[in-house]
Amino acid sequence: MAAMDTSEPQTTNPNAHLERLFPVPGEGYTWGPPEEPTYPIPEWDAAKTKVVGGHSRNVNKLAWNASGDKLASGSDDRTCRVWSGEDDYRHSLKLDGHGDSVVQLAWDPRNNESLATLAADKTVRLWDLREGRARSRASIKLSHEYINVAWSPCGGYLAVGSSVGKKEGDEKDCVTVLDAKTHKATKRFKFAYEVNEFCWAPDSRHLMLTTAHGTIEVLRAVEGGPPPVEFDKICSCDDDDIPKPHADSVWVARAHTDACYCVDLSTDCHGPPLLAVGAKDALVSIWDVEEMICLRCVPRHDTPVRCVAFSRYGQFVASSAYDAGIDIADTKTAERVATVEAAHAMNSLAWHPQKPVLAYAIDAKSKPDGRTRDEPPYLRLHSVPLPSGN
Repeated sequence: MAAMDTSEPQTTNPNAHLERLFPVPGEGYTWGPPEEPTYPIPEWDAAKTKVVGGHSRNVNKLAWNASGDKLASGSDDRTCRVWSGEDDYRHSLKLDGHGDSVVQLAWDPRNNESLATLAADKTVRLWDLREGRARSRASIKLSHEYINVAWSPCGGYLAVGSSVGKKEGDEKDCVTVLDAKTHKATKRFKFAYEVNEFCWAPDSRHLMLTTAHGTIEVLRAVEGGPPPVEFDKICSCDDDDIPKPHADSVWVARAHTDACYCVDLSTDCHGPPLLAVGAKDALVSIWDVEEMICLRCVPRHDTPVRCVAFSRYGQFVASSAYDAGIDIADTKTAERVATVEAAHAMNSLAWHPQKPVLAYAIDAKSKPDGRTRDEPPYLRLHSVPLPSGN
């Protein structure tokens, strides 16, 4: 009689390996609130918009620190400003030092007084904002123009994306991982295709990239943890038009029919984290990060989507395209709950981490529908009250 096979059956779930990429409930971490909460519904019709002055040219990027007491803005006027809520955002701390437009910025998730700015002068600057002063504690220069920056959830790493400008051999774009303490590059990943916006996964080891091929790619950016998975065992893309991903990528999927441009991650929602991806096909897709499946899409834009942002608890997702205004959707249904009327497209969106306040930066260079473009200032806050008692 043949011996009984007692070995474990092989998994047929193509995404089972993702449990090794991101923390899972029951292993020392719980996604969001422990029970399904009932969130208060903002009174959208009572929203008010406040104009915040200070920059003399277009604002390219906005970001709140983790506590929400500071809002940073990077501008074509070569400065970054840090606005404080204590004075109703009337005054700001001015960060000088870059020799060209400040195009991106990112806060240290573990330090409310530490900020990274990225400029067209090919430098990243790290700022110490303690005691109400701005002190540049590092200036990091790389070889190509920067286009994106993201700070890992653990606070230990910065990922910087840059464009070569023209293809040099097998290199078109690259992503460099910097040690936030030593300011040294730990890894540099070269890509033969265009890589757009990216964000860190919750484990601080993987980057979630958007590409010109309409894909989401999960890149192992920091060593440690489980060994890499063989790509050909987990690839969910059978499209011959998509080139083979980077050798350090552990997962890839076709997310959109055209280039993916922007991405945002919500980790404080009830259940698994949510990923929002905006693309050239005018759609915003919403993904369950634990299963890496698309849940639904926001279909109301008519032009390529430029920016996306989740509100607190992943309750709403705001998006803006090359058409004017902002769409705010319920992430559970993708139905529109509100719009922010504007004469222009947006350069950046950022929800306050604690309140229903959406910061947005208009693109004053855009002239949709032939309308006269707005004059500065370029930064605005859209505040929505909650029902009384909340």
